[in-house]
Amino acid sequence: MKLKGKRVWYLLGAGIFIIALVGIGIAYMGQVQAQNGLNEELRSAQAKLGMLTAQKLAQQKADLETRLTATAADIKSDKARLNVPIAIDDIYDEITSMARETGLEITAVSSPGEKTTQIEKLKMSALPVTISVKGQVTGINAFITKVLAGYPTGVVEKVDITVPDTPDIPTATIDITMNAYRGE
Repeated sequence: MKLKGKRVWYLLGAGIFIIALVGIGIAYMGQVQAQNGLNEELRSAQAKLGMLTAQKLAQQKADLETRLTATAADIKSDKARLNVPIAIDDIYDEITSMARETGLEITAVSSPGEKTTQIEKLKMSALPVTISVKGQVTGINAFITKVLAGYPTGVVEKVDITVPDTPDIPTATIDITMNAYRGE
């Protein structure tokens, strides 16, 4: 009888072992399936992230290229605007017209001639011009404003206004440098 009891215990032990083994196998299979599912989700998320990043970078590139094109066009138009003729004869005619419009009389216009200069890494031609006028102070102010509006690249270097105590007419000497772009 004892032999039978040992067999039962062996069979019982083997049965428990098989049940445990099957349980572990089922749990392992569930874990493998869950891991495969998670790996698939991870691949999908990484693919979407890669697509979004690529799309975002492509959009940024397109935006930057558009801005670059616009900036290049702006630079080209600015260079064209800065490349104005600065011949003293042309300037004299325009300045005389502006003086008449503001009620001034030009008494003298002089210039030592054009010279080459560099402003912010740009090669420029500069034409210093000294203009002497007489008339009312408001007219002198309007004249300077009009000259600078007509020559946006002009720079007023100095203005000397003399207002006499007597009923004489005020006079002014205006030093303006006319600049023009001449290439890089």
